Amino acid sequence: MQIRQNILLKDHTTFKIGGPAKYFVVVKNIEDLKQVVAFAKRKQLPVYILGGGSNLLVSDKGVNGLVIKMEITDRNRVTAKRSGVSNPVSGSNFVQIIAGAGETWDDFVVYTINQGLSGLENLSGIPGTVGASVVGNIGAYGTEVSDIVDWVEVFDIETKKIIKLKNSDCRFGYRDSVFKKQLNWIVLKIAYNLQKTSSKDLKEKRKEILQTRNEKLPNWQKIGTAGSFFKNPIITKNQLDKLLKKYPDIPYYKCDVGTGYPPKRSEGVLPGTLRAIEGNTYKIPVAYILDKILNLKGYKKGDAGCYKKHPLILINHKNATCSQIKNLAQKIQQDVKQKTGLDIDFEVVEW
Repeated sequence: MQIRQNILLKDHTTFKIGGPAKYFVVVKNIEDLKQVVAFAKRKQLPVYILGGGSNLLVSDKGVNGLVIKMEITDRNRVTAKRSGVSNPVSGSNFVQIIAGAGETWDDFVVYTINQGLSGLENLSGIPGTVGASVVGNIGAYGTEVSDIVDWVEVFDIETKKIIKLKNSDCRFGYRDSVFKKQLNWIVLKIAYNLQKTSSKDLKEKRKEILQTRNEKLPNWQKIGTAGSFFKNPIITKNQLDKLLKKYPDIPYYKCDVGTGYPPKRSEGVLPGTLRAIEGNTYKIPVAYILDKILNLKGYKKGDAGCYKKHPLILINHKNATCSQIKNLAQKIQQDVKQKTGLDIDFEVVEW
């Protein structure tokens, strides 16, 4: 383990943007993690946890702290009773896989598919790490990680203790979790509950998913991007009615009513939608607004732009800076507000 100084973060993010980290270290086990956290405490440095850097926009000035690149890897397969998830699988035809936070996400998905275990195949092709999967509650094609996670193990920077959280403790929401708010917690391990099925069928499903992604998403290994830049807005029935008067063709999806999370799948609700405390709420696909209302496909300003096939994805054409990307994103927010009255938030994390 070596703590290095002034390491450019653009070399560690899929956006290929970002200034230097004052201190940077790669951690491969819990003992090293404890040591570098102690180092940060002595130096009075803020700690930043880096996975694959795939949902991250880093300042051009970099970060004045310690960046810990998590590479703790571990895989264990156990048969266990499903306990923490909200939608338990009936019977005993499932297996729990425990993975270290530093595992590359898509490599882990391939592993589960080769084992003939269903649950993660719809999340094929997503860049990043296992740890990041729960931080951002990643989701695609009708599946969210929160549907499958049983428990998450974290290291508390303040108490130096390892804590195991059940699914409900993680407060999963739409691209959200407790880990975005409880910054003292560093994700170490995650247990996923998966169902036994045909490996051949899973491989076919993965092939379909990857083909769909490749048709509309940029290759992040060749084009700088952090994927979808904005969250879909969730609005009230009153807001929806006003929106439909102006744009009668705009699509929308009904969210669940009541308190708690997640929505009931039997009611045809999108997975990952937060329930309203009272009254009906609806999710609006912001990609439709950016495409059909603002006509932003392929829009470019300097080296910052919207992808030609999917305007929700902001891209770094070559040498875009954080400031250029952020200025474009803020302009899009303003235009959406002006045209629709809706506020849209960043999905991408800023450092």
